[in-house]
Amino acid sequence: SGSISQEELNEFLSEVYNLLRTYKVKIRLIVHDYEVCDDKVLRNAKELLNTTIHGGGGTSFNNVAKYIHQKGIRYKFIVWFTDGYGDYIDKQFKLKNVVWILPKNSTDDIVKNYGKVIRMY
Repeated sequence: SGSISQEELNEFLSEVYNLLRTYKVKIRLIVHDYEVCDDKVLRNAKELLNTTIHGGGGTSFNNVAKYIHQKGIRYKFIVWFTDGYGDYIDKQFKLKNVVWILPKNSTDDIVKNYGKVIRMY
């Protein structure tokens, strides 16, 4: 979203990079602002380095939840990097096993209703 600084984006991507580098995991990276801008499956850290991040407008958590629901995306859990500023998620798109990762100067007012909140310091 437009409220995420370049420094925060770099921190978020660094965490994803470290997950890919350390563990043999497949990560579905969904980048969004008001709408989903990118949806890419990453299998290693090099793929992340070759990924361009788009977006930068307002933030809708609901539109992403709707996207996941409509696409039938299967997942074990969702790790959602955000500053917490966005809209509420409609009950019909209820997501399970969500962990919200929030940087400094963020809010959990909305996201705390939809999963576990972890703050980055």
